[in-house]
Amino acid sequence: MQVGQPTQIEPGSPGALDEPDEYAVAVGAAHDQAGRLRRAHDELEMRVKARTAELGVAKKYVAASVEINTQALAMLSYRPGVSKGKRSIEQAAADMKNAKLLNASTDPAALAKRAWLDLDGVTDEWVVAQA
Repeated sequence: MQVGQPTQIEPGSPGALDEPDEYAVAVGAAHDQAGRLRRAHDELEMRVKARTAELGVAKKYVAASVEINTQALAMLSYRPGVSKGKRSIEQAAADMKNAKLLNASTDPAALAKRAWLDLDGVTDEWVVAQA
């Protein structure tokens, strides 16, 4: 086979996806879970801002400084991370097994290992440095 040429995979042969496999289900579930997490984070951020405004009006409170408010809000912020992502995939696989979404013979740890891909140079420290 030459580089750049498409590979033809016959239906029923190893590597063919005739039906959605558990890997695809796990990846889809992880994407759904990530979307829910982002929405929950965004909702929490909006609720914190709204509640802060309510308290300011109700108590006639004015924050001492933007820096103090920034520090307080930072403690509530979502912090992405490689290790957290990997644990989320492992937990999602275990949860799918408990919910009977996977075959009884499926090992959630093995499924999570198939679904997760470590990328060279992408670490928790690298993610933090990108923020």
